[in-house]
Amino acid sequence: MHSGRRSHVHDQRRRLRLQYSFLIDEIAAALAFHDGDVRATIETLLKNNKFLKEQLAITQTGMSIRLYPQLAAKL
Repeated sequence: MHSGRRSHVHDQRRRLRLQYSFLIDEIAAALAFHDGDVRATIETLLKNNKFLKEQLAITQTGMSIRLYPQLAAKL
């Protein structure tokens, strides 16, 4: 029973290391894109986040109109 638990814990740790290393690689790539400029990297990420939120809102509105045509008359 203990060996199964150890194996499970080992698998969890390995997955966390892989996720963490992937995150570090993503961060390094973003910083490299901006030549190491942290402020420019954060600014770009914030702008991208805002853009994606706007796109999601537009998509949700479009889906609502298609699912509930009576809303289209009110808009």
